[in-house]
Amino acid sequence: MKIATFVIAIISFLMSVKNYFRDILNSRMNLGVNFDKNLVLNDVNDALFIKFNFINHSSSPLTIFNLKLLDKDKHPYDGQDSEEYGVAPGDAIPTKINVVERFHVTPVKDYSECSAILPVTLAPYTAKSDYFSFFFEGQEGNNIRNTPENYLLIQTTKGNIIYPLNTGCYSYEID
Repeated sequence: MKIATFVIAIISFLMSVKNYFRDILNSRMNLGVNFDKNLVLNDVNDALFIKFNFINHSSSPLTIFNLKLLDKDKHPYDGQDSEEYGVAPGDAIPTKINVVERFHVTPVKDYSECSAILPVTLAPYTAKSDYFSFFFEGQEGNNIRNTPENYLLIQTTKGNIIYPLNTGCYSYEID
């Protein structure tokens, strides 16, 4: 009888240890990132819009509090800070802007959506898809859009992620 009780206690202990480590692994940050290759440029608002799909694969909530585009060497872009938005080149713009592709004041396409504002909180095992706007002065956004290798710095409550953005090849939509 004592041996059977001891074996049951050991099995119970091993199951508890397994569950403990499984919970730790499931609660680690596991963020999936996808983006729409059709980047939208608005040189009137000095904005480059990118539609991201963030997927939280972990069992705990995750807050994205900053996004920043980086160059091919994983450094911030150089240039003048925005007086209107109060951000540096490549930083996410902290105001809602209508997603409209403009080229020299002429509207090319209206997407009838607004850019999202950070921070964005993702509940466990959920996804969120939104446009985010990044500051690039004048035609600089067009140069970034055509650059084949960029990176995205995602700053979250659980750490930072640098994600590759290969945006050099993009498709045109014909209405």
